Amino acid sequence: MGSSSDALRKPVPGRLFEVVKWVSWIELAVFAGLIFFWLVPGFESETFVFGLGHARFAEEIRVRWPSGSETRLENVPSGRYLLLIEGAPGGMD
Repeated sequence: MGSSSDALRKPVPGRLFEVVKWVSWIELAVFAGLIFFWLVPGFESETFVFGLGHARFAEEIRVRWPSGSETRLENVPSGRYLLLIEGAPGGMD
C-alpha cells in the first residue's frame, strides 16, 4: 500500500492533457475570429457560395434575411448560380 503522502501528492498531467489544452486554445481563437467578423461592421459578405457535391438538385434552399423575412426555394437544380434578392418575387432576379 502507498503511504499517506502519496495520496496527497498533486497529480501530474499526461501528454493527452497538453494536446487537449492546445486544441482548446485553437477552438477559442477560431471562435474569437468568428465573433469579430460577425460583430464588426463592414465585414459582412453579400455573397455566399456553396456546392452540392454530386447531388443533382437541392431539395430546399432557405434564406433568412437580416430584416427577418425568409426566402424559400424548392427543387433547385445544381450546376448554376442564383442571385437571390430580398423582397424579389421568388427571391430571385
